[in-house]
Amino acid sequence: MPPRRVGAAAARGEDHIGALPDDLLLHVLSFLPAHDAVRTCVLSRRWRPVWKSLRVLRFTKHQSWGSATKFNRFANSVLFFRNRAPLEELTFETYMYDAINPLVDKDQKNERVKYAQKWIMYALTHNVQVLRVLVNSRLSRPQLRPVPLLRLSEPLISKHLMTLELKSVVLTSNSMDFSSCPALKNLKIRHSKIWVHKISSQSLSRLSVKNCEFSGDICTQILAPNLSSLLLDVRSGRLPYFPSAVLLVKAHIRLDQYCRDRCWHSNFEHCAHDTCVDCYGNNDRSAKCVLLRGLSNAKNLELAVQFSVYIQNRAAGLNYDVEMRESCSSNEKIALPEHLKLVEVRCQKIAENVHRFVDVLNAYGITSDIINIVEMDV
Repeated sequence: MPPRRVGAAAARGEDHIGALPDDLLLHVLSFLPAHDAVRTCVLSRRWRPVWKSLRVLRFTKHQSWGSATKFNRFANSVLFFRNRAPLEELTFETYMYDAINPLVDKDQKNERVKYAQKWIMYALTHNVQVLRVLVNSRLSRPQLRPVPLLRLSEPLISKHLMTLELKSVVLTSNSMDFSSCPALKNLKIRHSKIWVHKISSQSLSRLSVKNCEFSGDICTQILAPNLSSLLLDVRSGRLPYFPSAVLLVKAHIRLDQYCRDRCWHSNFEHCAHDTCVDCYGNNDRSAKCVLLRGLSNAKNLELAVQFSVYIQNRAAGLNYDVEMRESCSSNEKIALPEHLKLVEVRCQKIAENVHRFVDVLNAYGITSDIINIVEMDV
């Protein structure tokens, strides 16, 4: 009977799984965290070298190591002893930094991202296709947001990189210049500070910016002519803009009360100023909205705004809506083509503030028949 044969094989110490081809074993191991995959080397002599050819490495469950030093030592050892096989994916979550705990000293804080740049370079030189750099930190006070520990300033260079995910990093200088990444399709940025002049990619099709802060001094350009999907969730800073309209299939925009979206330059995409300081025109009635102009060709545009927050905090939220309304005069309507089919405005309560926001959209040429106001449960 089949159960009896299996029992006999086990008694003889036969390894049926180990008898499978290397490619199949590597596929199975690719679903495991790196530390579990490496542990298979103790099963038998057959398993000993298998993990060294892994093309998918996920350094997760970092807290099980007890310290950032032990976690970093393990990750460095794996990268050192594996063979030269190309990487399909490298994911690493840094050891958790507890920003609330005052007992964490500076050396331990720096230890968490000490080798992050080295791991990124290793991935790029091994033709990685999916790269996830996830910096872990507990919420800080008083903002109650993750603390970005890793600063990236240099552009990535890779002909193979297709997906890049960044969490809790500070992006400066030319770090978002992807002219040397011609295969990049997906870019996801979370809980980060984006202090760059440009996010540039000719190949990018999906961009997700969630719970991020843009610079208060720089109005970031997004140069991605092939972008089809956009998620833009901004907590504060100058909103980014598109120098030329892109044909988005779907755009989801969520703006917090500390966002700013105005420019008094008649041709702001050719502004010669390095920063928006002293020329941004917060009190200038001739200032123009920036973000919506570049999204005018979106087929589906979803605007998620927490109006209840704005009503309670008139100093920031209401001013933002009023500024937009003042700047959208009838003689500067955007030429909205037939691509735009639906605009959905979500709010916790349909109040006067909501209708004023609809007036802003009408001023841009977005007619009320394609605007759907959804009242959300509190």
